[in-house]
Amino acid sequence: MTFFLSVLLILVNLHDISGQNPTVNRKIKTITELKVDNKVQRIDHLTLFNDKGQKTEEIEYFADGTVKAKTAFEYDIQNRCIKSTKYRKKGKIEKVSVFEYDSNGNKTKESIFDPEKRYHHVKVFEYTYY
Repeated sequence: MTFFLSVLLILVNLHDISGQNPTVNRKIKTITELKVDNKVQRIDHLTLFNDKGQKTEEIEYFADGTVKAKTAFEYDIQNRCIKSTKYRKKGKIEKVSVFEYDSNGNKTKESIFDPEKRYHHVKVFEYTYY
């Protein structure tokens, strides 16, 4: 039986020599996800962030280490993700998602389009509060 274990490595030091936590005011630049299968480690995903802490790109990898897909993210002036574009091998667009938010900043709608910019489907998000 094959055992899969995803290990999330955040590429920052959690504690310095003094025992203080230097990440308190630091922002993550990258997150690398490694898949470990039968003691063999390989990269599975790489997530990149800008200096504002916004996720700018996600890269998925095949088992051989080649790029499977990339997703790029765009933000509005209120730091909300308003668009994601997923690219397959050779830069071909697979899908585009456009996001809408309510006045509280909650994502309310995701409109998904195919590569020809034709409407594909929509996801609606509803929130329940205590």
